[in-house]
This record gives sequence, structure tokens and C-alpha cells, in this order.
Amino acid sequence: MENSIEREILERRWFYRFALPGGRQTDLYIPPELELIHDTRRRMMFGVLDPLLSQTWPEVTCLDVACHEGYFTHHLAARGCKRVLGVDARADHVYSANLIRKAYGQTNVEYRQLNIFDINPNDFESFDVVLMFGLLYHLENPIGALRTVKALTRKVCLVETQIAPGLEGDIDWGSYQWSRQMHGSLAVIDEPDIDENPEAGLAGIALVPSVTALFWIMKRLGFTKCEAVAPPEDAHEQLACRKRMMIAGYVDG
Repeated sequence: MENSIEREILERRWFYRFALPGGRQTDLYIPPELELIHDTRRRMMFGVLDPLLSQTWPEVTCLDVACHEGYFTHHLAARGCKRVLGVDARADHVYSANLIRKAYGQTNVEYRQLNIFDINPNDFESFDVVLMFGLLYHLENPIGALRTVKALTRKVCLVETQIAPGLEGDIDWGSYQWSRQMHGSLAVIDEPDIDENPEAGLAGIALVPSVTALFWIMKRLGFTKCEAVAPPEDAHEQLACRKRMMIAGYVDG
């Protein structure tokens, strides 16, 4: 039987598919073929976290940065996490995520409207798990964002992003006699539709890392081990061909 919360959910169109407690599912505003990317990322996420956390889920705390409608936050909470905090810069995303939280009666979930660049790590305790899915390639300061999530990570941070073509080698540094090694590259992307597209970044300019750059930056910021998460055989094409990747950054101690 539908309650008022589920009725409101079903009157809207969504970016993510949620199977509601009343038996119905959310309608999507994205093309059907894009839905697979959400399921692929969810399976890749748990492919890392289930072996790592094993039977300790009831003690685990998680942070989902740029949580959107709370899809991954919801699935972490359903796994039995002690606490999951989802943050997003857009108020309408936080409102939608809270509708899902209320529909499921999830008491281990909290949502806040918060831009990643407004997060002060000193205001939070660290989290066992930090997610940053689908955000990095929308940012004009991806290194600053990675620095923030590193400061908030106790065990593992999962970063999922588009990957730019790579450029490596040496670059002159003030003179042809001096040079520096390039550790990958960042592509400059124009996102002009920031007002119309709820999935776009907020700045209109984005820097997208190559895979070499992403690994190098994460290690330089203090992640002690970084690994590419293998996509499943039936993965969405972007993850299957490594044009998008999920990187697990681990923290010792």
C-alpha cells in the first residue's frame, strides 16, 4: 500500500531506480541504457567493501560525497552500516534523498546540503569508507577535492570518474636545460549547461585526470595503496572500456 511519501516519490522522475517498499519502482528521466552504469558501480563498490569489511558492517561509518538522490548511500545503509552521511551541493538532490530515506524508514542515514569545497575535515570524525562517485570530473579543483576526501578517510576511499587521455614525458622548466617529469595530465572540459543540467558541475569548468595522473595524485596526497577496481563482465560500456574507472585508495592505520 502506498503512503504519502511513496506517492510523492512516484509522482517524480528520477536519476536512479529505487524499488520501493510498497512494491513499485521509480520512473527514470535518463535513457534506459544508462541505468546499467548505476548497477555496475554498485556491484564494483560492494566487490571492494564486502571482503574488506566482512562481518563488521554494523560498526562501519560511511560518507557519500555528491550523493545525488542517495542511491549508494541507501545501499550502504541497507547493508547495515552504523552510520551513513550523504552530502550534496544541490538542495533538490538532498530533498529527493530524504524522500527515499523516509520511505524506507532508514534511521542510520543522514543527508546534508554541502559542497565538497565547503567541507572542513576538522569538523568531522573520519569515516571508514568514503565514496566520491561521478563528481571528480565535474570539478575545477579535483586535487583539492581529493585532498579533502583523503583527510576524511579512515580505511578506504572509492573514487569513480571519467578518465581523460594521458600525456606523459618531460616538460621544459624555465630553460631547455632543465625539465620536469609529467605524471599524467588533466583535460579541460567546458560544462556550459550548469543551470539546466542537474548532473553538471557548479563551476562550468572541469579538469578531468588521466589514469596516471589520478593514481599519482592520490598517492602523493597520502593514500598508501591505490588499486583500479575491476569491472564485472557485463559492465556498462564506459567502465568496461576504462573510459570511466573506479579507484580504491587505502589508508594504513
